[in-house]
Amino acid sequence: MKGTSTIQMFTTTTAANAASIDMQDDGFIIGAYVEVSARGAGADGDGAAAEVSFGSTNQGSTNDARLVIAHVEITADVITAASAVNGTRGMWFNFGEGLPFFGGERIFLNTLALGSATMNHTRVLLVISFKGGPVARRR
Repeated sequence: MKGTSTIQMFTTTTAANAASIDMQDDGFIIGAYVEVSARGAGADGDGAAAEVSFGSTNQGSTNDARLVIAHVEITADVITAASAVNGTRGMWFNFGEGLPFFGGERIFLNTLALGSATMNHTRVLLVISFKGGPVARRR
């Protein structure tokens, strides 16, 4: 592998295909940091989920889902309904030798609000090794 690039995905919306990126060359996903933040969780199980995937719809509740790259979820255990909870959870995923992808493939960020909570933000940092070498968008 000739070096790595870091690509960010960010959204404040809750939706399947909340954000996406097109891969311009063949390569590997070496690692991913996925952070999800929710606000206003007022009942047990309220929260938010974020999924990085090769598919444009959320696969979080699907058995044998093979398009998922990483999934992070935050939920609340609320003592009283009057005490709304805000929270953020981030996780690092290391894929060893990497998850392969082909040039032209699209990677999606799918987000989901759970219960009465709303999405504050979702951030993804993908560490990519392109077969052609690192890619920077600086001028």
